[in-house]
Amino acid sequence: MADTSVGIALNLAVKGLANIDMCGASMKKLALSIKGTGKEARHLMKDLKAIKVNNLKLDGIKRQMDGFKSQVMERAATAVSLAMPVKFAIDYESAMVNVKKYIEFESEEQFKQIGSEIKQLSSHLGVGFTEIADIAASGGQQGLKANEIMDYTKLVTIAAACYSSRRTG
Repeated sequence: MADTSVGIALNLAVKGLANIDMCGASMKKLALSIKGTGKEARHLMKDLKAIKVNNLKLDGIKRQMDGFKSQVMERAATAVSLAMPVKFAIDYESAMVNVKKYIEFESEEQFKQIGSEIKQLSSHLGVGFTEIADIAASGGQQGLKANEIMDYTKLVTIAAACYSSRRTG
């Protein structure tokens, strides 16, 4: 029986050695897998750093674009603020040429005075200067004199403004 026990023990020992060899091979595979995973992790870390650098660059470009957009808007606003008075001056001159074409003024001063009164009327009633100047010119076409033109212009402008407010109100 002792021989049988020794045989069983030897058999178990041989099987244990086979299992130890299998475990050793599995451990080697695991070590290689861990080593490969480490290389992949280092590669991923490099990629992550590159992404962070690119994001920083993109943020810088975005800030530059925002600054550029702001400059463009400022310049556009400046251009408009410079162009509007010029446009108003051109519109004023054009409208007053039409007035002068149909009305005989006694002096340049009288002409300037009527232009000033037309501006005031425009501001007071909220009607465009050009429209009021057209009304004054139409009075001249009807034969009104320079000293009569503002009474006519005020009357027609106020009547037109009242009529317009009734239609929209």
